[in-house]
Amino acid sequence: MRYSSIGSFLALVLASGVAHPEPAGLSVKERAEHEFLAEMEGGEDRNGARILREAVSRLRGLDLDLEPLSNQNPDATGSLSDYETYIPSTAVQHVPPLERALLDTYLSNPDDAVLARILGAYHVHASRKERRGTTVAQVKHDIYASYFLSRAVDLGAGDRWIPRALADAESRLRRAGGPGLIPMIEEGLPSHLGFIDAFNYDEGNRHVAVDGLLREFIRQPNNLMTNAYLAASNIWVGGEAAYNDATMLYSFLLSSYFVVRAVQMAEVVENAWLEDPENNPQFRLSSILGGWAIPARRWLASIHRDTEAVRALDEEHRYWLAINRAFHSASIGLMMFDEPENLMEGFGAWMAGFEHCQEVPGVRSCIDRPKMTFNRLSFTLGGVDYFLKAGQLDLAQYFLSVRRDPALALDFGYEDWDLGREGWEHRENNLTAIAALYSNGDPGDDPTNFLLKSHKWGPNTIVCQTCHQTQSRVWSEEVIEQYRYEPAHEDVAVVGEWPAITTTWYGASLPALSR
Repeated sequence: MRYSSIGSFLALVLASGVAHPEPAGLSVKERAEHEFLAEMEGGEDRNGARILREAVSRLRGLDLDLEPLSNQNPDATGSLSDYETYIPSTAVQHVPPLERALLDTYLSNPDDAVLARILGAYHVHASRKERRGTTVAQVKHDIYASYFLSRAVDLGAGDRWIPRALADAESRLRRAGGPGLIPMIEEGLPSHLGFIDAFNYDEGNRHVAVDGLLREFIRQPNNLMTNAYLAASNIWVGGEAAYNDATMLYSFLLSSYFVVRAVQMAEVVENAWLEDPENNPQFRLSSILGGWAIPARRWLASIHRDTEAVRALDEEHRYWLAINRAFHSASIGLMMFDEPENLMEGFGAWMAGFEHCQEVPGVRSCIDRPKMTFNRLSFTLGGVDYFLKAGQLDLAQYFLSVRRDPALALDFGYEDWDLGREGWEHRENNLTAIAALYSNGDPGDDPTNFLLKSHKWGPNTIVCQTCHQTQSRVWSEEVIEQYRYEPAHEDVAVVGEWPAITTTWYGASLPALSR
């Protein structure tokens, strides 16, 4: 039997009350419908029929024939304004076609409470079907369900089933998170090494690495390093997702969820170390956590058009900048680069990074290491774009001349920088024209920063590979081992007064009384 549309297929199921037909013989579109219904079924929620009726109204006319994923804007014309750094991305998150279409539609309509309810119900049911104890899939579904149902409430949905379903998902997450366990640190686990290998050498394993970290979280949820790596890995995956890949939302939700946990755990660990350093470990990444704590939540707040949350996150970020200028100069600077009202603050943050590295050159963020092979070149070229945008053409030319100094070029590894040389020379060859675009009073045709990537939804996002992939540079095993667990420089080893988390874990404004 064939059905002419998603609406007729769902309506038939609702009206008949019979089991869903087997997908054999159905078209691709109908199989997608079947997969969605299979996820939605399950008699635990008496509101299932009404949810599905709402789904009918949203799914009728929904286009499942989405455009193929494209690493860059398919409508780009090849102009200087459209030029972006090429970032390899050989892996995607595989989700059913209908789920991808729903995500696509939601990101284009993030204030649609019905879509939020549908996606929330979808993930609640998908989580409940995991009968094998806590699994990677269940943790993901519960985080996504918690987001979509919370978002529905934020948008005014008053359905009685939502608080119960939300409490159900959050209860499973609390159990998975090891309530009552004291935070600890264990490094060098296989999942940690798998993430580092993907991050530095084999980007195609990014999703495998994330799932490995999630399995490790399930095994030992109170390991601070695992939670921190889950935050960092998902900023990377989401930030470098294809231009029109709506699953970037999932990556940013995972990052946001785990980074709030990581910051809270890191504060506990630091306080214990300060009280008794002989018997408690120090977390070597504490002072860089702000650069992982803000990006995903700020992207989500921007998608939600929650300007109050964005302002709160920027204030939170400023505290982190004061703690470690060398690291947070990049995260603040990049997130403010495309915002005319914040441009000069972002530029000031970038310059603060240069200044910190001049004052304390031994800070890890100022040096090239096996885990950040092209740190100096990447930060320099990102700075060149700031100089051009701020009208400082002579300073941009001066910094670009670095590669023409044989000693500096060799020290920085310019010839081994496979992902950056084209972008550097593109700016050399088009310097005046790029500067003119930045200064013409039309932000809409401003070129993209070297360290940013554009997407169909939301602000441009930070890319990681230009700095962190080793590319053609070869590090000796001795050097790799020497810096594998490099401690923080004493100048940035202690956070001290920890910045408050200023939004919900998913980047929404906090109620006034809770601030």
